[in-house]
Amino acid sequence: MAGLLSLAAPAAASVTRPASANPSSASVTLVEPTNLRVTGVSGRSVTFQWDHAQGVTGGCNLPFFQYDVYRDGGYVGSTYLGSPVAVASNLRPGQIYRYQVQGRDNCSGRYTALSAALNIQLPSS
Repeated sequence: MAGLLSLAAPAAASVTRPASANPSSASVTLVEPTNLRVTGVSGRSVTFQWDHAQGVTGGCNLPFFQYDVYRDGGYVGSTYLGSPVAVASNLRPGQIYRYQVQGRDNCSGRYTALSAALNIQLPSS
């Protein structure tokens, strides 16, 4: 599937988001991605997805091209080609992981607010 992001947990190193990704224009109304949900579980991996964010910029209303994914408050990667799907892998059974996503509007380059959190926990072995 084009644009699918695979996230390995726990991250070996902290990844920081580029400073240029901060929202800067108040003239754009953006609505964050919604309805984060688990859509599959396989071994120590979980697939989750969300409903697309919405951006309205004076007649320009294109789909979002990129979604940034955060685990436990830290940036872990981005999806591209508008893919609202990610796979979290190498999860430890019993540990709770908190995921959020944020969209990047094609027209303005601005980011939405973070989505509501999705807590993922695999059953203990």
